[in-house]
Amino acid sequence: MTLNTSSKERTNGLSKIKFFFGLALGFVIMQSVVFWGVRSSSRQLLFRTDPSSDRIKIKAASLRFEEELRQIEHAASNNITAANQSSPWLIAAASTTTSTKTEEGQQEASLDSVFQLPFYIYDNELDWSVNATIFRGANHSEWLNQSGFLNYKHSDDYWLLYHAKQHPMRTFNPREADLFFVPTLLSVWNFYGFQGDDSQNKFCAHNGICNLQLLKRAEQLLLESKWYQRSQGRDHIVVDSHWRKHWKQISGSRLLNCNSISFENRVPKSGNAKQYQVPTGGRVHIPSFYVGRPCPSSSHANKTHDFALIASLKPNNPNFRDRSHVCNWLRQRHHNYTVSVCGQGNQCPALGQARFGFHVRGDTWGSNRLMDTLLTGAIPLVTSAEQIKILPDFVPWEDVSYTVKVSSEAAFDASLQSILQKSEQELQEKRTNISKHMDTFNHKKRQQFDLYMHRFAQKLNLY
Repeated sequence: MTLNTSSKERTNGLSKIKFFFGLALGFVIMQSVVFWGVRSSSRQLLFRTDPSSDRIKIKAASLRFEEELRQIEHAASNNITAANQSSPWLIAAASTTTSTKTEEGQQEASLDSVFQLPFYIYDNELDWSVNATIFRGANHSEWLNQSGFLNYKHSDDYWLLYHAKQHPMRTFNPREADLFFVPTLLSVWNFYGFQGDDSQNKFCAHNGICNLQLLKRAEQLLLESKWYQRSQGRDHIVVDSHWRKHWKQISGSRLLNCNSISFENRVPKSGNAKQYQVPTGGRVHIPSFYVGRPCPSSSHANKTHDFALIASLKPNNPNFRDRSHVCNWLRQRHHNYTVSVCGQGNQCPALGQARFGFHVRGDTWGSNRLMDTLLTGAIPLVTSAEQIKILPDFVPWEDVSYTVKVSSEAAFDASLQSILQKSEQELQEKRTNISKHMDTFNHKKRQQFDLYMHRFAQKLNLY
């Protein structure tokens, strides 16, 4: 009897366990049905509010694009030299950022950015940074960033695109954009690829699109872009800061209809690579900075010389006359100042040892020499108001430089004596102003890009 009673109790216990297990399982199944039903409804609602699903397509395309670029970067990284490790590998690989992205695909803006409008970068074959390759002759090729171009005085197209791709206001949805950044590297093209399709020296991008074909492809893509056609390029920006303008020979180029960062505030006449004009109406053109190359600088107390001018003199060129005069006058032995180098020579350490660096016109009013001096921490000495007019207007240039007269030796000497007699307090104020704007002068910092875009937005009445 005892055995039978125990068997019944066990049987009843198992039945209860099965009952509660079945009840729990049913509850889990019911919750799953509710969860997936809600999720399905939410997805249907999402696609009803965005029937074309462009946002999802853009995000997916962007992720695929970035993954391909990461693979390119990883494959090439074994060839990067120690000197290049501090520089970006490929511009295109900088298309991600540590900032978070909103559901709209736009990166959240940082509070310290002066530019707060969404902009779009074309990510098709208009982006010449993808697989950008330089060919020098039939048997030599190299990646763009290994070519020395990054330190070239007109390489700002590379650096501005680099910062654009990392910018917190970049959006991957062109519908959200107030401005469009055209990533054609025109300075690179004018420097390497202008010789023509039959030349052994080439600039190529993507899958072997080179030289003139790059330009023709860009024209076609802009023609096909509904965003470009919407305003015929009025809200588009291109960097066109090289003095050479061979691409402008394409009659009616659509790139001419874009706003631009231009060479010394001049744009070429349509269809003519050699004739320039001051831009008038229609589009906004902002003069470019030159890309500077700083020297290690001694502290002010340890400077060993007063002045430096490291530059070609070209005595037979009338545009270089003032340079020759300055060096001849500085070499007079009766003066009470010292000069590290005047004329050709090594920029470093001569510029870093000087308290003041001369910026005297050469082929044109501008040069990278001004940026070299500012980035080194010396005070620039300009010799004409024209040298300031061809610079961006968002820097108070008079606060970071002095002007020296070069109309005669007497006027020149009087200017230098006046500067040498400035109080240490005034000189320190100049150096402080230079430090305050250092990130603007430095092409490796984002501040320069922000200020350009902010000025475009102002002049286009987007605020």
